[in-house]
Amino acid sequence: MKTHLSAGLNAFYLVFLGVLLGSTLALGALSAPVIFGANHYLEHTLLSRYESGQIMSEIFARYAVILKAGLVTVVLYEGWRLWLKESGMMLLMAVAGVLAAGGAFAFYYTPEILQAQALGEAATASAAFDQLHKGAEMSFKLLSFALGALLFLRVLRLQRAY
Repeated sequence: MKTHLSAGLNAFYLVFLGVLLGSTLALGALSAPVIFGANHYLEHTLLSRYESGQIMSEIFARYAVILKAGLVTVVLYEGWRLWLKESGMMLLMAVAGVLAAGGAFAFYYTPEILQAQALGEAATASAAFDQLHKGAEMSFKLLSFALGALLFLRVLRLQRAY
């Protein structure tokens, strides 16, 4: 039975996934390249790579709060849909991807990078930090892909239901 509550929850969830995907893409594709490449757009060098990293770290720390709320939302909504037997293997794989990549970014990479930033510029110039940063970039890219897949698959599933 399709209820107004169910339709409202579906709409909220799809919009929320879209906002989460959009913010993820905006940060990764727009903000980070501009902030780290700010000196290409300015006549004078104003920010060192470390200072650019401090700015992006603050942005990502704030984003991690939204991402954590998003992960809880995904667990609750998709758990509800699983209980109603309205999920499939592809949806579950996309959910697993969102939870794994998002969880890694929000609960591991962001705190580790913030901790390294707090230690100073020398800590962020190390090979260990470079590997940490590459892992964070990879988890962010995987998160974008998984969010896109989840949104796409959930829209397809809901279209079939109506």
